[in-house]
Order: sequence, then C-alpha cells, then structure tokens
Amino acid sequence: FMDFFSNLHVGGTGNDFSIVDLQVQRDPITKRPAIFASSLKGALRSHVAGKLTQNNINLFFGRDLDESKTTSQGKVSFSDAHLLFYPLRTNRCAYMLAASPAMLQDFVNQLALMNLESSDLAKVCNTLIAKANEAWEKVQSVNKPVLLFGQNVNGSLRAESKLAQYVDAQIELSALPTQPKQLLLVSDADMEMMLVSLPVLAHNRLENGISKSLWYEEVVPRKSVFYTMTFTDIDDAELHDMLTNGFIQIGANATLGYGLCKF
Repeated sequence: FMDFFSNLHVGGTGNDFSIVDLQVQRDPITKRPAIFASSLKGALRSHVAGKLTQNNINLFFGRDLDESKTTSQGKVSFSDAHLLFYPLRTNRCAYMLAASPAMLQDFVNQLALMNLESSDLAKVCNTLIAKANEAWEKVQSVNKPVLLFGQNVNGSLRAESKLAQYVDAQIELSALPTQPKQLLLVSDADMEMMLVSLPVLAHNRLENGISKSLWYEEVVPRKSVFYTMTFTDIDDAELHDMLTNGFIQIGANATLGYGLCKF
C-alpha cells in the first residue's frame, strides 16, 4: 500500500487533447488515476540506488545494458498501482477517505490473484460492498446517495448517514491498509465523475514580470492511498525493508515535494 503525504504527478502519455497540459497516468479501462508498473519500478530502483549493493539491485530490478553488452531480467515483478481511497473535503471534518464499490471490487480481484480472496482484508472489502449495495437498493428517493461510515471507539464502523436505517453495519477496520476515522462509500458513477476532475495547478515562468510560459498540471491530491503488488520467488527481505522504512518519492517535481509516500 502507498499512502501519499504530498500531491502526486506521474505524467501520462501526452496523447490526450485537453486544456490541461500535463495529465496524470490513468488506467486505460477505468480511467482512474494509476501509476504504471514501469514508472513505479523506475522510482523504486532510483530510491534504493546507493543503499543496496549493485549486485542486489541487478538481482531485484534487472541489469541494464552495460559495457559487457548484456542485460538480465529482474527477479521481482511489479504490477501497476491502482487507487483504493481518495480524499474528499466534507462539511463534517477536513476530509474523509472515499471509495466506491467498483474500486473495492477491483482490489478484491487483485487479492484473488495472490490467493488472498479469503483474507480478512478481502472480507472487509466484500462486506463494505455488500452493505453499500444493500442500502442503495432500498433507497430510491435519494439523489446520488453517499453512505458514510464513522469509526466507533472500538475500531469498528457504524453507518451514520440517512441510509443508516437501511443497513446494520458493524465492520472491523483493523485489516484495512489505513485506519480512516470516517469512510465514505460513494456510487461508482459519482466516483467516476469526481476522478475525471482532479485538482489542476497552474505554473508560470516570468521574465521581467512578463509571462513566457503558462501551463497547467493535473495532480492526485495528498492523502490518496494506492495499492500495488510484487511477485518473486527469491528472498527479497532486504528490498522489502528498504521500501518500508522512511519516505519514497514517486513521479515528477521531486524538488517541489511531490510524490512523497510511505509503503
């Protein structure tokens, strides 16, 4: 899991004609923000450079073409990173972490690839999906329903919104990768609409007070949570320890503090 502490910009393909000059990478099917495996692998390789021996770097990530004119494949395979929780501003608090049934279902499907479909993590996600669908099927008069779960003192979730009367939810949160005090479940259509319009920042270059270059950049806001999976048949404990200690920088604008996350 990747918990971002600053805005993230991993550049897209640049093939989309848009008023936004620099767009982020998106899943080609769902159009949700994503970090392609090649970008993620490159960032992680850069992070461990100088911290692991070159032999281990080559072992985990593969060897680039060198003076011997040979290459080798890395023993660790990386998957794309996908969005699991997206922060939304609310009138109850500064923000809440939001997910949709489709996002949770995609995550469960990824867990199944690693034979974790019966894990506590998968069970929590399946319960959230079921409770959301259960409530929304019974409420026809609510426009764009949002199901809000708040955290009890004991760490479980309780339904708090106007849909609460339709669902009895006491769900343990301990298996989730992050522990949101309040979690929003929004419909797939609403989430799709929100993720189409990510925050856009304007950048400008001035010469003697005159604008010479104005461009717009799309970012994924801080507090977003992504997930990715790695596959290997060797002992990668050293790499695991290196990636789970301290911050890792992903994507562009490192000098502006972008892309700081913890695994």
